[in-house]
Amino acid sequence: MKEKHLVCQGAICKCQFGTAPDKLMVKTQSKRYINDQTGSDKLMATHRDIGTTFEKNTFGNCAKMNNNPCKPSVTQWDGYYENITVEDNDGKALLEDSKATCAVSGTSSIEIIFHGQTAEPMQQNVENARPEVMTQLLPVEEIKKNGYYYNYNGTYEGNIKGQKEGAENDVYACKGKGKENGRFVDAKKLKITHDDFCWAAGIIKLESGNNDYEELNCISNTALNRAENKKINLRILLEKGEPVGTNRYIPYSTVPKKNKKQLEDSENTSYANNTRKALINALNEGHDNSYSAELWDGDDFLVWGAGEINPYGKISNAKFREYAFIKIPLNIYEKYKNAVVEKYGENISYVDDGNHTKMSESNQQHTHYTTAKGAKKIRYSIPQSVFLRKENWINGYFYYDTKQTKSEGLVATTTYGRTIFWKLQKK
Repeated sequence: MKEKHLVCQGAICKCQFGTAPDKLMVKTQSKRYINDQTGSDKLMATHRDIGTTFEKNTFGNCAKMNNNPCKPSVTQWDGYYENITVEDNDGKALLEDSKATCAVSGTSSIEIIFHGQTAEPMQQNVENARPEVMTQLLPVEEIKKNGYYYNYNGTYEGNIKGQKEGAENDVYACKGKGKENGRFVDAKKLKITHDDFCWAAGIIKLESGNNDYEELNCISNTALNRAENKKINLRILLEKGEPVGTNRYIPYSTVPKKNKKQLEDSENTSYANNTRKALINALNEGHDNSYSAELWDGDDFLVWGAGEINPYGKISNAKFREYAFIKIPLNIYEKYKNAVVEKYGENISYVDDGNHTKMSESNQQHTHYTTAKGAKKIRYSIPQSVFLRKENWINGYFYYDTKQTKSEGLVATTTYGRTIFWKLQKK
């Protein structure tokens, strides 16, 4: 913190696609000031300051809009300081190297070129740099309520029972144990029960396939985005799927039912802790690195594509049958494809358990073979031919019209590991 200033109202920002700077306005809280002797205009800026949050709300002309007038709208901030939370809006403090994503550019194109704090040699400036003053600004509270407590880093801290306040199945994120036994520092209640938290974490851990926090965070945010959009309990979504009628569900998580289980609090591996950390971040409305995605796919999207008969007797990956179009930026496609190829090479094999129908295979890339031990398998090429056709690549995007009579298509937002993430877009 000694080398990075906190950001306040009046900070000067610029966009890499704009022609003029603008000043940041803090509209989400009105009580917490920094570097301001009179306490009148230098409100602390946080990652909650999104939307039209600039003084003039323009960075001049926008290169992304054919040099028409810029009309920025911040969708999120990256690089904020996790250890400072403004109580009034539950916002994380912005730092001078924080960057904002604009809805127009779709990238973190807005940067802070001046943090807004003055260099006046006042005693208050000196005090504001002291930890005890930050503590006074953002007081540390130790609470003792029923519930289960997890550190923001994902480690399990313990649980409390027999108190007058709180339900024993409540879940809290905290900054560690307090000075007294049974108390926890800066604990915040999460909108989930302990049982559901453990179930969700267990399935998310299996969905990721590896101990990669960014992928775990992306899966956690994507699942929560879908649950909130569809108004479904997160655990139900991951464990069973989206309800369609009485006791019927459309599967959401592809983890086999027999493998789905709770992530036990006693599991203290780096993988387990990163999973909890990611889920806590999503539940706490932290950085959504999925960029508002609601769905994801693994290897099979690239392998089955729009025409291969898959091992279950269906033609193509389900996304090509269920949505109006598929759109993928080139950089996301290349990163996703390279990760799959790095893992499997030029082809991948699936077990043929008899569901693979004997349709006409004249235009198919896959082949059938039997292993030395007698197992029947299907070998698919990577990638499927739909991704190799030049007509499906336009202006740096893969775009494929599925010809399905659907109202929505899919746009890829990012990729981590061998997983590609999707947001919905009206046709």
